[in-house]
Amino acid sequence: METGEMLQSNETLLEKREPSSRRSLLYASAGVVAGAAVSMLQSSPAHAHSQTAAGANFINVRDYGAVGNGVTLDTTAFNNAIAAASGKAVNIPNGTYLVGSFTIPLGVTLVFERGAILRPSGMPTITVHGDIEAGHYQIFELGFSFTETLTVNRPRVKVEWFGAKSAASFLDSGPQIQYAVNFCQSTRTHVLVFGAGYFYTNQTITITKPVGIIGQGIHDTTIFGGGSIPSPDPIFHYNGTTTPINDIIIGHMTIRDQYDKRLDGIRTTYLNSTKFEDLFFYGLHVAYRSMVDCWCIAFENITVLGCRYGMVLGIGSTDNRIYQSIICGTLTSIAVQGILNHLVIDSCDFESCSAGPIEFQHYPGTITDIEIVNCRFEKNVGSIGTTAGGNIDTFVFRNNYVENSNNNTAYFLVLRNVSNAIIDGNYFQAPSATVIDAGSSQNTGILAQNNRCLCANFSTRPQNTLNGTPHAYAINNGPGLSPSVEHGTAAPASGTYQRGSIVWHHQPASGGNAGWICTAAGTPGTWKTFGTIS
Repeated sequence: METGEMLQSNETLLEKREPSSRRSLLYASAGVVAGAAVSMLQSSPAHAHSQTAAGANFINVRDYGAVGNGVTLDTTAFNNAIAAASGKAVNIPNGTYLVGSFTIPLGVTLVFERGAILRPSGMPTITVHGDIEAGHYQIFELGFSFTETLTVNRPRVKVEWFGAKSAASFLDSGPQIQYAVNFCQSTRTHVLVFGAGYFYTNQTITITKPVGIIGQGIHDTTIFGGGSIPSPDPIFHYNGTTTPINDIIIGHMTIRDQYDKRLDGIRTTYLNSTKFEDLFFYGLHVAYRSMVDCWCIAFENITVLGCRYGMVLGIGSTDNRIYQSIICGTLTSIAVQGILNHLVIDSCDFESCSAGPIEFQHYPGTITDIEIVNCRFEKNVGSIGTTAGGNIDTFVFRNNYVENSNNNTAYFLVLRNVSNAIIDGNYFQAPSATVIDAGSSQNTGILAQNNRCLCANFSTRPQNTLNGTPHAYAINNGPGLSPSVEHGTAAPASGTYQRGSIVWHHQPASGGNAGWICTAAGTPGTWKTFGTIS
């Protein structure tokens, strides 16, 4: 039984997938991702019968006159077999069946053996009220239209049914993937499954209705955007209108550009109540871009590596949550480019971003309620904060770890036109910049408290780090280490020390001192002798 056949619903799909190791993905490369080559493809069984069809309770379309030679018209045989099925499964053996329009009634399942393919005669329409069963192999040639007029729980659909092929060469499956999407949209199917392997598309795949896309895992399923897609168009475009696309899941695959940093991975418009999970974006212009009015979007276990930008959130992004994700090697990891309401960034890693890990840029109006919590920032250049225009109402930066950041930047947090900001419980290790710039006269109600920092600027001059803003307060901020005790023959000339650190003289002599004590934290801080030896 194939992986896609074992998973019967979105919920069980999510339960059966183990989340990938985010730290191991951080050091992945194109070569590692490329390890999921054709040799990893799962073989499909020769027959893909349901439990009903596997027993005696099925009929064979050839028993009703189907020839399957690709030339003889088999529509009548199909209609007769389906009419005789009366709730039974209809088995379709290996062969190419030329058919016109027909209907799969509710309660009837067509079971396709490997090698059984339907060929269109004219421009036929298949009305799908019942079910279809097949493995990850082709069962439809191009040219059919599909419809479904009953409200039923559609089964999941495999992209290979429509001729999409996984291959090591750059074989374009774009038309076949779009064909599969169109089937799902026409039959109200909410899950399109990709098998293991590489799939290439030289066109943007446009999705306008609730159709989620699911792979077999980031190491097993890779979608490449081909060179014929104009830069910077997306590989997948969820293009809702004023009627939003709702309630789908997108995940368990790698999405990357055939060439470096030309294309967006996924672009969305009017997308609501959607979860992105277990996705690896590599070598793209923008990994994920929302254009307008994308609400209640959850990102979990996302890895972005070597893209120009990680996530760009457009106008009307509301209730977005980014959780347990890694963004590494970008210019900007997350850029907010429009009015936004409620963004939570929780338990994420940001590493080696060269133009600011998180920016709120070029927007009019007010951004409301931003929380950045439990995150790690390492070896980033640039600031978190505002770069142009607009206002921020309620900004929380709490319990984050910042290490070796801002090699060329004056401040790590830049707050402009901000009301009600809390910078609380963070640990800053060896930043080469002053931590906070809250110098804008438009800021109100900024509180920095309980932060620890291995730099003199935050620990000894907290008022200066807030640039003297009248409505900004610094409380209980200080160095990040406990006072140390060492032995030597002189006060330290290098290193960072907290107030109260002691160096005991290990060659004491009469008339000399017992040691040195740090009276002001810093690098190396201020040191005074103590304990005259009589």
